[in-house]
Amino acid sequence: MEQLRARDHRRHLELPATAWPVAVAPGSHRRGRLDPRAPRLGRQGIIAQVRSASLAAALKQYQVPVVNVSGSTVPGADFPRVSSDAAAVRRMAVDHLYDCGLRTIAFCGERGRRFVEYWTVAYQQVIKQRRLRAHIYTHAPGITQRSGYATIQHDRERWLEELLKPAGVIGWDTKICRELAGACEWTGLAVPDEVA
Repeated sequence: MEQLRARDHRRHLELPATAWPVAVAPGSHRRGRLDPRAPRLGRQGIIAQVRSASLAAALKQYQVPVVNVSGSTVPGADFPRVSSDAAAVRRMAVDHLYDCGLRTIAFCGERGRRFVEYWTVAYQQVIKQRRLRAHIYTHAPGITQRSGYATIQHDRERWLEELLKPAGVIGWDTKICRELAGACEWTGLAVPDEVA
């Protein structure tokens, strides 16, 4: 079915059948490897989420133009990059919460992950422009990204309880937002009255 869709798109775009072949393997970005058949496919260019130096190095070996569509900044990944305008996205979120009357506007990401730091910095810039105090989730001492889901979730509950209410909380992605909503439920914080 996936091949059929690719053929339909090529026909619609009137591209030669080999113009943009797909050569993606699950998890290949983590290992820095791509499909070994890719060079034989007549690739004219590659669009990739470059999230590791090893993947950047592998992509350079193809000697074709590469466009990075990841928000990550990775050493050695000096390809042209297309990504969301983090500042504009965060500005819209902060403005919405501010216009709803909230003055405590917090951000929850995942510290230490390069592509999330991009969003954290954007949040800090927008909050500073609004002359508000930044509230960024930071793990309690002794807790790391590897501490496990339950431990991190309990720590998020602690953080949410410490925020001045009512508070608006921006999660860096939908997964974090679902987990924050769950943390509010476990601590008895009313959504959206106390935490939006």
